[in-house]
Amino acid sequence: MNDSDRNPANSGCIGFMWISGLFFFIPYGIICLLNGNTGWGIILLIIGIIFLLLSYFTQKEYDDEKEKNKWD
Repeated sequence: MNDSDRNPANSGCIGFMWISGLFFFIPYGIICLLNGNTGWGIILLIIGIIFLLLSYFTQKEYDDEKEKNKWD
């Protein structure tokens, strides 16, 4: 198995989650909050933050595993 095949950032899913969280859910959540629609604003912000955290920790787990296997 090629090393790039195992990288979750190359799968497209993690990149999609990062981009949609940063450039869609969080900005539209802020816009909803500023317009007074607090329910949708909070929901969109939470989804955006979850997407960013999932993509970050998935990539971090891959990098840690790669670093560990480098010295084996």
